[in-house]
Amino acid sequence: MDHIALRVNDEVTARQLEAQWYSLGTVLSNADINGRPIFIFKLRQTIKASLWQVRCVEFPYPKPGKIEDIIESELA
Repeated sequence: MDHIALRVNDEVTARQLEAQWYSLGTVLSNADINGRPIFIFKLRQTIKASLWQVRCVEFPYPKPGKIEDIIESELA
């Protein structure tokens, strides 16, 4: 495993977390894919999960309209 991913469902949370990721490492990639930013951060410290150790985090912003679509379908 070379990286882990963290996904969130709203843009406000994404902006807050983006600032935190900058404080923990550096940006390897910042690409706009399908209308949303997707970052890859290289962390200064390794994250350990079970037997794996990774230093990169993929952090995609939520897809535009996705959470609103879910909420609307639940209310219908």
